[in-house]
Amino acid sequence: MIRAVTAAQRPGHRGLPLRVLIAGLFVGLLAAAGVAGVGYGYVVTSRLLLSAGDEEFLHVAERTAGQVRDLLAPAQLLVQLLSHHRLADAASPAARLDSLPLLTTALNELREISAVYVGFASGEFLLARTLRGAPPQIGRVPPEAVFLVQSRPAGEGAIPGRFRFLDRQLAVLGDEPRPDYLYDPRARGWYGQALTTAATVRTRPYVFFTTREVGTTIAQRSADGRSVVGVDITLQELSRHPPRSRVSPSARIALVDPQGLVVALPEASRLVRTEPSGDPALVRLDDLGDPTLGSLFTATAPSSGGTPLVIEDRAWIGLRRPIEAGAGEPLILLLAAPRDELVAGARGLVERQLLIGLGVLALSLGLVWLVAGRLSRPLESLAGSVARIGQGDLDTALPPIPHPRE
Repeated sequence: MIRAVTAAQRPGHRGLPLRVLIAGLFVGLLAAAGVAGVGYGYVVTSRLLLSAGDEEFLHVAERTAGQVRDLLAPAQLLVQLLSHHRLADAASPAARLDSLPLLTTALNELREISAVYVGFASGEFLLARTLRGAPPQIGRVPPEAVFLVQSRPAGEGAIPGRFRFLDRQLAVLGDEPRPDYLYDPRARGWYGQALTTAATVRTRPYVFFTTREVGTTIAQRSADGRSVVGVDITLQELSRHPPRSRVSPSARIALVDPQGLVVALPEASRLVRTEPSGDPALVRLDDLGDPTLGSLFTATAPSSGGTPLVIEDRAWIGLRRPIEAGAGEPLILLLAAPRDELVAGARGLVERQLLIGLGVLALSLGLVWLVAGRLSRPLESLAGSVARIGQGDLDTALPPIPHPRE
C-alpha cells in the first residue's frame, strides 16, 4: 500500500518550536490588546480635547461680549443723559461752555471716550476731548493743557472755529481762532443717523480723523430734535485682549463688523490702512491675506460645536459668533485653531503610552520565553525520543514524565 507522505513526515522538515509558538501567541495577544487600548485612548482623549476646545472657544466669545458691553454701555448711558441735559438745548456758546465740568468729568472717568460733542440744527458745534497723547493734527499744544474744546458757530465767512486749551482746573491756557475749522455736524453720518430715530444709534467702526484711532460713534438726538449728542469711543482696548484669548499657538482671532471691516486684532498696528487719497481707513478682512479667517467669515456656522475647515491641507476648527454691541449692528468674533494643535495633548499621551507599552512588551517577551520554555521542555524531550524510535532506534528510552497530566 502506498501512503502519502505528509510535511511532518518528510525527512529534514521541522516546524516552529513549541516555545516559539507559545511566546509568539502571548506576545501577539499582548501587543494587540495594547494597540487597541492606545487607539481607543487616543480617540477618547481627542474627543475630550476637542470638546474642551469648543468650551474655550465659547469662553473667549463670552469674554469678548463682556468686554464690548463694558466698553460701550457707559458711553450709551452718557449719551442718553446728555440728550436730555440743558447742553442739548443751550442757545448760546456761553451757555454751552457752562456744561464743560460735566463733559470733562466724563472724559476723566471713562478713558475709552475719545471725545464728547453736540451738533445743532443751525450747524453750530461744540466738542470736548482729552489731550492724552495729543496727535499732531491738533497743532501746537500748551504744555499744561489737559483738555481741548473745539467749537464752530453758525454762519460762514468771517466767523471762524475756535480751539480752547484748558488745564485740569478748566482754566483757559490758549484760545486760538481756526478759520480752516469748517466742521459741519449736519453733513456727518452720525448726525443724520441719529435724526431718523428717537433711540440711541451707533455708527459702523471707522478711523478717527484727529487721533487716528479705531473707534465708533454713539449718538442720540435731543427730545426736540434740534440737536444731536455724540460720543466717540475708541476700540483699541479690544485689540489688547485677543492675545490672551488664544487657545493654541497658531490660533487666529479677529473681531469684525458684518461688512468685513476689522475692528480688533492681536496685531493692532495692522488695523489701519492708507487709502489712495491719503486718508486713514479700517483694513478689510480680505486685505489681511489670512485664508483661515476669510473662509470662517463666509462659512455657515453649525448649530452646535465648531466649524470644521480645511485650509492648505490642514484641518482647522473655527468659531463664528455674533457679539451684540447695544445700538447698531452686532460685531462678529472669528476664532480658529488647527485641529492637530487642539489634540496635541492626545498625541503626547499616545507617545508616552507607546513607550511604556514597548517597555512592558520587552519585559513580557523575556518572561514569556522563560515560561514557554519551561512548559514546552518535557513535550519537546518526549517528541525527540519518539522521533528517534520512529527512525529505527528502538533502544531509545523515553524521558520520565514528572507530571502525568502533561
